[in-house]
Amino acid sequence: MLFVDSAVAFVKWCRPFTERFGYFSGVLLGLALRRAWWAGHEGEIVQIRVPKFKDRIFLRSKTSDALVFWQVFAENQGYFPVMDYPKLIIDAGANIGLVSACLAIRFPHSRIVALEIDRRNFEMLQRNCAAYPGITPLHLGLWFRQAHLSVANPLAEEWAFHAHEVETEAGGAIPATSVRELMQQLGWPRLSEIGLFVSVKILHNPCHTEES
Repeated sequence: MLFVDSAVAFVKWCRPFTERFGYFSGVLLGLALRRAWWAGHEGEIVQIRVPKFKDRIFLRSKTSDALVFWQVFAENQGYFPVMDYPKLIIDAGANIGLVSACLAIRFPHSRIVALEIDRRNFEMLQRNCAAYPGITPLHLGLWFRQAHLSVANPLAEEWAFHAHEVETEAGGAIPATSVRELMQQLGWPRLSEIGLFVSVKILHNPCHTEES
């Protein structure tokens, strides 16, 4: 009975995936995500195939990457409604690139600029967005002016980093730019032509069932 109860709880936990991708694909996604959360050593790369995605999704085991995946695909944070077809999308704080990849599939003719200040997150972002030529990953922060930033809480979970402004000479300082300056660099002369801003935050940890 314990096994049956656990199986029923797992299938129920997979419901957001099965409703979006079908039963078989949804359960496989759930199994892969559980592996990313529990299996292997911390930082081990886990590969997940998501229907309609051009390539695999790469997550780091036992990190907040699994939480990001849950929020994007189970809580539909990558599928929010958009009234108009955006010409330019700026994903500020793109983390490992899952929302950027979702948007690239939804809006294949849009240009997407994915900004991330943490080096390790940025490396994962590059891997997850490599199959989408419309995405431009930049190891860059978005600020109210041109400046240099540093991660203010480097010991936090990978999704919880926030930045503060530092002197240019500070060790590990990361360049940052404003929206207007970024648009000028991209060749977009008018602020009104930006289609969308994205900033994803993880609010809770759903990667377990009561029986886990």
